[in-house]
Amino acid sequence: GDGVAGNPTFTLNNFTTGDLVLTSFSGANNQSAAANVTGLAFANGSIRAFNAVVSIFVDATSDLFEIFNLSAIQRGADWIMSGSSEGDVSGIVFSITTAGQVQYQSLNYTGFSTLTMKFRAEVTTV
Repeated sequence: GDGVAGNPTFTLNNFTTGDLVLTSFSGANNQSAAANVTGLAFANGSIRAFNAVVSIFVDATSDLFEIFNLSAIQRGADWIMSGSSEGDVSGIVFSITTAGQVQYQSLNYTGFSTLTMKFRAEVTTV
């Protein structure tokens, strides 16, 4: 329908090409230089913006749990990204390259075992 009369058509679970399904990444301890979060990348030619949810679990002497909501817009020559978080202060810092690759830095955690990030993202296209 046209949304005014009759029965409008709705698509359930609409997946946009470029959306990221749930993905896991193992990060490093004491990552002082920005390093790629493998799989958390957005192609400049096709992606205009994204919202990503990233959960963090640091398995160390003191376990840390944090969730980040990252939002970014591609302006042609670069990306601008902002974020908010809840939970423990994990010390993870996110940034994004001009090519749309999200990167991270981490602290030196006492008794470090693993750093697990799980993420998914919804995009809008160019």
